[in-house]
Amino acid sequence: MKRILAIAALILALGTAAFANSFGVVAAEYNALDTLAKINGTDPAAFEDAKAVKTVGKHVTELDLEKMGISKVPACIADFVNLRKLDLSGNAVTFLPLNFAKLTKLVELDLSGNNITALPKNFGDLAALRELDLEDNNISALPDSFMKLKNLRELDMSGNKLTALPANFNNLTGLRELDIKRNPFKTSPWPVLNKMTNLRDIECDVKK
Repeated sequence: MKRILAIAALILALGTAAFANSFGVVAAEYNALDTLAKINGTDPAAFEDAKAVKTVGKHVTELDLEKMGISKVPACIADFVNLRKLDLSGNAVTFLPLNFAKLTKLVELDLSGNNITALPKNFGDLAALRELDLEDNNISALPDSFMKLKNLRELDMSGNKLTALPANFNNLTGLRELDIKRNPFKTSPWPVLNKMTNLRDIECDVKK
């Protein structure tokens, strides 16, 4: 465990380009490790070396990129195949690449505080998702595949541009907590929500 933490500390200390250059060394020396404990506060420049990211990405299970000034999610994010927790909150992201859905082991995803207008059509491939935070974006509709997220337990979509909930939104049978406040609903969400008997906590500022 100490060796894993030492690697994470080294990566954090290196920052920017040096982080990218260090990938090969770290991977060569610690290739036997199944995971790299956690990387926090990575400079976006670290993702410019696609080959290095592919080598080390498979060892990363948690990635914190909160408030890093990111406007575009790099395509190489898909190389983090064992990622379970990803925080991209507080950036300037407007869309997610299609290959984002390859992160099939993601359990927690925070995309709050960005400028995302739509989710990719294959977003539902993130089948392991349990917690999803989309607060304060510009999402006006959900892709059909979204209803495939059967393991989703907590969903925050407050502060978006939703005007209605999809008629099949109640297919999210695992959902327990839902926040849809601060959306300009033109159609009441309650006929759909009333069918979701497993919901324990609903935050909604539209009157029944």
